Amino acid sequence: MDRHRAYFPIAVDSQDRKDRIAMSRNASARGVLLGSPSRFDIGERLVMTFRIMPAGPMYAGVAGKVVRVDEAANAEDPMWRHVMAIEFERPLDEEVIEALRTAAEHTVYLDFDN
Repeated sequence: MDRHRAYFPIAVDSQDRKDRIAMSRNASARGVLLGSPSRFDIGERLVMTFRIMPAGPMYAGVAGKVVRVDEAANAEDPMWRHVMAIEFERPLDEEVIEALRTAAEHTVYLDFDN
């Protein structure tokens, strides 16, 4: 299963918490790795809404469960300090996968060390 490095904002709702935010780090048809200021528990069900490309379609009601929770290696970035792997309840449609491929191809990575 191809995983695509793509960064896009995600609106996240759980049963107890609504209107939380996250930022994707990478995604595949089966799941997404995201960072968030909110920490969700392993096994918690999330419902996500996102737009991969700025002018692209909105994907709403994408459900999944948290399968892994880590703390970000960079403690100086509290905005995205909780890193979580989310497994989708249903694989994403090919249309969404194509948007992920396009986003990954057009992402610019800055190297501040050189």
